[in-house]
Amino acid sequence: MSERGQPTIRDLQQRAERALEAGRRAEIERTLIELAREAPVGSEAALFAHRHLAELHLEDNPWRAALHLRRAIDAGHPRHGDVLHALMGLCQALLGNYAYAARCYRRALSFAPGTPWYHHNLGHLLDVGLDDLVGAEHHLRVAYEQEPMHDEVVASLAHCLARRGKLVEALVLAREALALAPHHKEHRSLLEWVEQGAPAKRPRTVKGVMGRVGAAAAHRDDVEDVSHYEDEFAECVAALLVDQMIAGGFDPDDINCARDVLDDYIGLRDAVGRPDVLAAAVEYTVSQLRGLGLSQQNIADRYGVTRGAVGHRSRDIRTTLSLNPSGR
Repeated sequence: MSERGQPTIRDLQQRAERALEAGRRAEIERTLIELAREAPVGSEAALFAHRHLAELHLEDNPWRAALHLRRAIDAGHPRHGDVLHALMGLCQALLGNYAYAARCYRRALSFAPGTPWYHHNLGHLLDVGLDDLVGAEHHLRVAYEQEPMHDEVVASLAHCLARRGKLVEALVLAREALALAPHHKEHRSLLEWVEQGAPAKRPRTVKGVMGRVGAAAAHRDDVEDVSHYEDEFAECVAALLVDQMIAGGFDPDDINCARDVLDDYIGLRDAVGRPDVLAAAVEYTVSQLRGLGLSQQNIADRYGVTRGAVGHRSRDIRTTLSLNPSGR
């Protein structure tokens, strides 16, 4: 305790650690939120709080988890870089932002190049989410070489090889995966699919597999909502928007314009839908306003969303803000 009787940062972190060990979710969240609020920005204590808050909300509220991860990543602790970027990759995959998720896993591998779980999740994203089968096979083989007894790793490689037409090897691996987990319905479905010659229908999904391989332990207990998320939603969308626009080579003026459009729109709309769709729609709107010539389909593909969703949200942005697409 401090001299004034208030818990110190160390007290709060120790309390959070005890709650984590005991699995008391409501107490975990309350203590981590207090620690995140009190700890100096960029400190190890703040990183601890934001990382565990992200893990806590990874599946039930992935955009909120992304916000906490962005704060932790921005602290710039290289010792934790691989874990934070891998968690962000899983989070973005749960949101459906597959290209962004793949970049996160590549960044995680730059910190820890030998980690089989990162290779697996990146390879699986490239296979099922992004249709880069050559890149997928490379990463899935690395994972398999290190973890040949992990049924999901084996199944993912089998799936990729079948899609590449390497049916003999895929069949052997699909049988191995089912032997390792005989009651796994998806592995049985995978084997049947390969035995049929791997027709176009794909029996596996990004979200299902990635959440079971190398993922942080997520607590699923029911818990009372402890806060309103409007500000956090806006920050989450802004973080995704800025990351994508930087990666897309936009100049600072374009990015600042996009942030202004986003802030104005959220300020006038109570319900703004999915973070990835909104971010993509803001980028498309700014592209039109500033005459940048980017296609709606190109932007939708980069964010991993549908062209129709981007168009619908972009029209609502222009109507709400009375924007003229032909103006600069």
